[in-house]
Formats: sequence, structure tokens, C-alpha cells
Amino acid sequence: MSFRWWKGKPVRDALLLAQFAALLGYASYLHLTPNPGASFASVWDKALHLGCWLVLAVSMQLALPGIRSWRGFHRDTNLNHLAGAALCLLAYSALLEWGQTFSPKRHFSLGDIAANAIGIAAGVACSYAAGRAMRIKKP
Repeated sequence: MSFRWWKGKPVRDALLLAQFAALLGYASYLHLTPNPGASFASVWDKALHLGCWLVLAVSMQLALPGIRSWRGFHRDTNLNHLAGAALCLLAYSALLEWGQTFSPKRHFSLGDIAANAIGIAAGVACSYAAGRAMRIKKP
């Protein structure tokens, strides 16, 4: 099985895509379940949203080689693809937030969507900063 449209090794790329799908599935479950768990009750809701979507944004960039921001924004990485993927992730988070209206004890919140957006932006920024730090040549 060949993934010619991906640059890199097929098994590694398939595993990266699988980890993104698994994380996205788990986040979807936690967003839509009526009671996400007592372990999350002691943590501020917005911090959970920010952290969840930060991890998903980094995971998305690992899974989709064409949008990896840590290579820098030049001819190899199309900034429009990264922005489009981040907006799709944000739209999905808003869809999940809307889906909470159908779950008992859950409700729609624009504040949660804002925290998701900040988390996605922070994930992209962290990936870019990490990539720049790795590219710095030491004397």
C-alpha cells in the first residue's frame, strides 16, 4: 500500500494519521458525553478546552505533512493549507460545541469556542517555535 501523495514513509505517516484520528475521536467523545468524568471537574473548563485543541492542532500537523509549520513558511509548506486545516479544526470544534445542546447537562458556549480557537492557534505557534528552535545551528 503506497501513499504517493504523502512525503515520507507510509507506515509512519499512517500511524501519525491514526494517532490524530484517535485523539480527535476521544475529544469528540468527551465533548458530547453528558458527564465527561469526575477527574475533569476540578480543572477550569476553558483550560481543558485550550489544552485539548492545542494538542489536536499539534497532532494535526504531525498527521498532515503538507501543513507542518515547523519547516517554516516557504515554498515547501503552504500557509494557506495550514490556515485552512486550522479553520476546519475550529469549525469541527464549533460543531461539537453545538452538539452539546442535544446532550443532557451540557450547553453551547461561545467562550468554549474562543478557548478552542486560542488552543488551535497556540498549537500552531508552538509547533512553529519548536521547529525554529530545532533549525538553529549551534557553533
